Amino acid sequence: MVFIMAPARISSLFFGLLLFLSYSWEELIVTWVVIKLICVVFLFIIHDLFNKWRKDFQTDTNIHQAKFFRIMNEVPTLLMIFIVIFVVVKPF
Repeated sequence: MVFIMAPARISSLFFGLLLFLSYSWEELIVTWVVIKLICVVFLFIIHDLFNKWRKDFQTDTNIHQAKFFRIMNEVPTLLMIFIVIFVVVKPF
């Protein structure tokens, strides 16, 4: 996690901010951009939750069932699919 996810998160944030700053204000208030940014924020939140749950496993304080983690494992994939769709198709 430390060697892959943390650098990926930092580089995504850095390059995303660079891309964000390259747009004009009128281009940023388009619906698809707002929805994409909301999905990205949720992706960062789920990243933090996964890190917390990993630490819970390490300290043997996990309170969730296996089914919960199977469902939550799909959330980043769904978010990434939505993000790619909103970037490529620009549906709104």
